[in-house]
Amino acid sequence: MAARAGRAPAPQGILRAPRWSPDGGSALVLRIGTTSNSFAADGAETATLLVDIGTGRVSDLGVVLNSGWAVWGPGGSLAYVRGGGRMTWENKTLIVRSPDGRERVRNVSGERVALAPDWDPAHGRLGCVSGPAAPGSGNGDGYIDGLGGGARVAVIADDVRSTEVRCGEGRVVEGLRFSKDGDALLLLCRKPGRDPLPLELWLYRMADGTSAPLVRGIASDRLAGGFGFYGMQPNLVAITAWSRAAR
Repeated sequence: MAARAGRAPAPQGILRAPRWSPDGGSALVLRIGTTSNSFAADGAETATLLVDIGTGRVSDLGVVLNSGWAVWGPGGSLAYVRGGGRMTWENKTLIVRSPDGRERVRNVSGERVALAPDWDPAHGRLGCVSGPAAPGSGNGDGYIDGLGGGARVAVIADDVRSTEVRCGEGRVVEGLRFSKDGDALLLLCRKPGRDPLPLELWLYRMADGTSAPLVRGIASDRLAGGFGFYGMQPNLVAITAWSRAAR
């Protein structure tokens, strides 16, 4: 589904989570047309709107369930994950929208899902969490626990090639964030299985591919009361920050 654009009257429904683009020329806003949090979590009557501040032009990007799954990159490109449904193992497609409105699909949603994108501020590379799609699998058949089809990895890509990045000690990747110089990644990792404190924060160095744990024993969605999230772990772009130094 391509994004729809045009001049529109005031959108109907509840507007929330507004965000400016880095250059101040555009804004993202989430429109919810239902009073049910459960229906909204499935994407019912939900859309993410891209507003051109100068012209008032509104583009409907479709369903973007997590506000952290839409991030601006160098040059004004916008990467976002389109797809409804709380099951993060199906119907999640990574789209890159250029400033002129052209869109490119960066994963094939029928074969793999893409989650939690982030841009490399130094080199313009795009990273995301990637895993096998498992449509119709009910509770994910171990997907949330990082088992079976839940063996998620990070993918770092430019216009030429893509590279997989993995957590150490057999962990699966739940999120990533680039350092300012693009030479390191923060990785949110999950220890597969039913450990009640399965999440960990790791540092990955791009130059030699080494990684080391920084924090262990972080609560997962079960302990955090994450009803309806079905595997949407905390967004590193929203909850972590690198220092003001080069890293």
